[in-house]
Parts: sequence; C-alpha cells; structure tokens
Amino acid sequence: MALPVQRRGGGFRATVYREAVLLTRDRVNLVLSIAPTVVYLLILSASMGRIMPSVAYDGHEVPYGEFIVPTVIMSAILSSSLTVGTALFQEEMSRMSLEIWSYPLRRTAYFSGKIIAGMSMVLVQAFVTMTLAALVFDVGWSGTRWLALLLAGASVGAAVNCAYLLVATLIREFRRFMILGNISLQILLFASPSFYPQNGMAPLARYLSYVNPVTYGLDCMRAATLSPPGTSLAWCALMLCVASGFASVVLRSLIKRADNL
Repeated sequence: MALPVQRRGGGFRATVYREAVLLTRDRVNLVLSIAPTVVYLLILSASMGRIMPSVAYDGHEVPYGEFIVPTVIMSAILSSSLTVGTALFQEEMSRMSLEIWSYPLRRTAYFSGKIIAGMSMVLVQAFVTMTLAALVFDVGWSGTRWLALLLAGASVGAAVNCAYLLVATLIREFRRFMILGNISLQILLFASPSFYPQNGMAPLARYLSYVNPVTYGLDCMRAATLSPPGTSLAWCALMLCVASGFASVVLRSLIKRADNL
C-alpha cells in the first residue's frame, strides 16, 4: 500500500501540536505542573518572607522576595519537566508510540517537536509565575530585568527538560520513573540554595548543593535579576550548551527505544 507523501516540516508541526494537546488537555498533568508553584507562592509570601525580610547574596543585601522568585520559577520548571518525561511513558502504555513510529515520521522531527512543546509549556508557566510573583512579592525590577529572567528561565528549562527526557528514555518502568522523578524533584529543590543563601545552609546540604545542578540553574536566573546587566548571558550560553549535549544523547536513546518497539 502506498504511503502518503510527507510534506516538509509536516511531521514536526504535527508533533508540536500533538505534544501541546497532550500536555494541556490532561488535567492531571496540568494540575501537577501548576499547583506546586501556586502553593509555594502562597506559603513563602505568608511565612518565610516575614521571617527573613532580606538575605545576603553576592556580597550585598537583597529583599527576600527578589531572592525567592527564581526558586518559584525553578519549581515550575522541575514540575513541567517531570510531566514531559511522564508523557513519554503514557505514549508507550497507550500503544501510541507504535502508531507514531508506524507513520513515516522523521525521528529528529519527533524529538524536536517534543522538546519545543515542552519548552513552550515552560515558557508559559514561567510567564504566569513571574506575573504572580510581581503581584505577591514587592519587587522593583525594570522590564529589562524581567525579560532577562524569562530568557534565563527558558535556558534553564531547556537543560532540565532534556535531562528529565534522558532519564525517561533510560528507565523502562513507569513506576520506577515516577518514584525517582518525584523524590529527585524534592531533593534537587531543597538541597540547593533555593530558599536561603548557600552560606546559610547546613554543612551536608551545602556540600550537596555544590554538585546539585539546580544550584547553577538558580545562579543563572539570579544573575539575570540581581547581578549587573549582561551577567546572565554567559550563564544562558552554558545552559544551552548543556541542553544541546543532553539532547544529542536523548535523540540516540529515543532512536534505540523506537527500534525496540
């Protein structure tokens, strides 16, 4: 039977559309990726912000609200990245993966579409988070600072998304991935200078923060808002390089996984 001719870019656009629908129509995925951010905002604004009006960061005092905004964005990035990894298992359990690879779809188009859809979700969540943060916390950043924070969040989100996709492609059992993903999310967030400066952490947590990738993602976003303008560009370039390295490994792993269907 003759297969339909695939238009140039058609597979990529179809994959982006499908992934966007999958990530937004599933109420469980949507709630799990948004609710933690809202909860952190409410709790932090009502409690820790009162306990610590300001913190010492990079040699000077900054308001706690300005210090904590990147943490809330990082929480959204981690949650959405876990959702993107979960969607990969949902495809296999529903036998959708077999249908996808039965179509003459380029693997690079599938992978690129999945990454773009996941990054779109991160950007929307980051924008919503920054809007809520501007309302909840008293921050006096200029529009340039907010734009730099959005760019830094996108760069960090790309690296984290690719990292969780890599873990999802290496683990074949869904329950194991969910257990590892949810536990690691909490460990990554709390074993990093998320809620307090690194020099104020307990010794064990401080040592863990040195090897915790979330620490450097937070440094990237805080450089966009708390450091001199342009400082975050080097951090963003580093995050994009990390994302590219993960992406190449994920692509090979996805190809191998598709061949074993």
